[in-house]
Amino acid sequence: MRKIKYSKDVDALLIELSDKQIDYAEEEGQVIIHFSKDGEFVLLEILDAKDFILNLLSSVVKEKEFLSRSGLARKFLSSARILGRAEVSSLSL
Repeated sequence: MRKIKYSKDVDALLIELSDKQIDYAEEEGQVIIHFSKDGEFVLLEILDAKDFILNLLSSVVKEKEFLSRSGLARKFLSSARILGRAEVSSLSL
């Protein structure tokens, strides 16, 4: 069972990962992870969800822009293609 709920009044995103009963929770910044007795993830809470998501997306965009400007993305893709061909060649031998 996986459910995602957003509570607009408190700006919290709740992601249910399991039907198991919550035994304990650990908090790290804006994220609270709830666990079962077995240590499995049951619920993920993201507080100040709008800011969290916007910051996350902003970081991803900035990283892609940096890779694009520096040419690292092209170098990486070129290396991956060469490696991919080498693996395919060795498999077809």
